[in-house]
Amino acid sequence: MINPVSLLIRAIIAVTVFLGLKIVISYVALSSFSLLLIEAELDHDDHIAVYFTSTVKNAGFRETLKKNSEPFIKNTKSTERVFLNNHVARKIRIDTGHIPGSVKLFSLRLTSNFGPDIVFDHQDIYKEFTPNNNITSFTLNKDHVLIRTNSTDPYITLKSELVTNNVFLEVFLPLVFALIVLIGSFFIKVRALPAFSDLNSRRSSTGANVGALDGIRGLAALLVLGQHTAMTGTGGIFGVWLFFCLSGFLLATPFVKQPNRALSWPYMTNYLVRRIKRIVPMYYVMITVTILFMGKIDVAIRHY
Repeated sequence: MINPVSLLIRAIIAVTVFLGLKIVISYVALSSFSLLLIEAELDHDDHIAVYFTSTVKNAGFRETLKKNSEPFIKNTKSTERVFLNNHVARKIRIDTGHIPGSVKLFSLRLTSNFGPDIVFDHQDIYKEFTPNNNITSFTLNKDHVLIRTNSTDPYITLKSELVTNNVFLEVFLPLVFALIVLIGSFFIKVRALPAFSDLNSRRSSTGANVGALDGIRGLAALLVLGQHTAMTGTGGIFGVWLFFCLSGFLLATPFVKQPNRALSWPYMTNYLVRRIKRIVPMYYVMITVTILFMGKIDVAIRHY
């Protein structure tokens, strides 16, 4: 008979997996867009720039996360493209040009590889976007929003967050993984998994485990995570340097203490197999999540 407490823990883990995957897919896939189509008319020749970010704060907008539209010709209504290249664009800011003047915005269309397009007509633009102080007027007309500026830095910012709809990716896929975890928990001993057994029983090939280095490894991981999630501006590269130093020290120590190990075929075979088991599975998981899920199938195949 299954222990009710054990069953509850398994259920909590499965729910956590479901919610975690749902959030990750929402940010990684459902908020990534390949193209923005801007239908507009300017009274001067100019570009319209688009800033995008994965964070909900305006502070997340940076020059490195900016794309320019193809040029708009003076007094000509046209639809120009902005290639977002499947970047995560949870929030966007539309910079209406570098030259003061007037801009008529008719519509915006965001194209995603993972769900239906998100379309803002002129009424949606007026309701869903907030102009900054450098825009002198922001008015709704019959078929467009008229923006007048007298500054070189006018922009409008989306109030809400961009998420396209895909029930399969957002609900069904996380549910399948959660069920796999739940069912697998009845057949797999969690304590036997490397991530947990290493904490309790594993010792390095030198015969000792240096606990202080585990703390440094954790700090390095947090530094890298902080930069990749935009929680910290810098520090990620320092975390990478720490990882390289730790890896060099830990992998070289056994051979420094016993150089003859380098000539032992059984030892080297076991050594390489351990390295492959630790690196390759996570490598393929990362390729799947960061490249295949972003719709770059050809690139994913080359990595595989």
